[in-house]
Amino acid sequence: MKPELLFTPYAWKKLVYLRDLSDNEVGALGVSVPGKPLVIADLLVPKQLVSWVSVAFDMDNVSDLYADMSEKNRPMEEFARVWIHTHPGSSATPSGTDENTFMTNYGTCNWSVMFILAKSGATTACLRLKTPQKLDIQLGVGIDWTVPFDATDEVEWKSHYAQSISVYVPPVIVKPTTCVTKSANVRDAYEDAGIFTAEDLWEDGSADWWANPEDMSYEDVEDELFQQELKDGKA
Repeated sequence: MKPELLFTPYAWKKLVYLRDLSDNEVGALGVSVPGKPLVIADLLVPKQLVSWVSVAFDMDNVSDLYADMSEKNRPMEEFARVWIHTHPGSSATPSGTDENTFMTNYGTCNWSVMFILAKSGATTACLRLKTPQKLDIQLGVGIDWTVPFDATDEVEWKSHYAQSISVYVPPVIVKPTTCVTKSANVRDAYEDAGIFTAEDLWEDGSADWWANPEDMSYEDVEDELFQQELKDGKA
């Protein structure tokens, strides 16, 4: 019989609820039933930075969660061996980043699990055993109705999500105009139009754009509208 990674109804509902709150990934650590390491009863959701293709845990917060669990006399094997995350698309196939993260963060553990739940409902569950040669076992996935479980608490889950999940916003990189302004006439026209000044260029390190002004032609100005205005004498 194929070994399985099982979730209590409470843990499964919580994971699905968190997955569906946005179109980004979300990550968690599975908390297992004592004595049943492959039966997940709850999720630890660390503070994290997410996007539609990535999850990055706040490792200081992970350390705090580990300390809290240790104070409750829970061994590491019950909360720090099953890495869970979602995919917002239809595929639960691990990405290269997923594989690297799994190897980097869990490669020294005697055993660990990477579980992925996609938006479509597709799943991947890989049990990795530390042996002289790496051994991966693909697990079945199911819900265990035989153990007690708590009632759902979507209000608390949503509040926790808001406090712990931050969406990564790529920085906006504004490139300076690439009009290599070498002509004194064109340069002056740009300054008169308020587009930039010579001082601005010196400040942002691009003063070399002013070299050899006699070599400049209107065609060197990439702003076509302004180029035409220069030709027509309107600028």
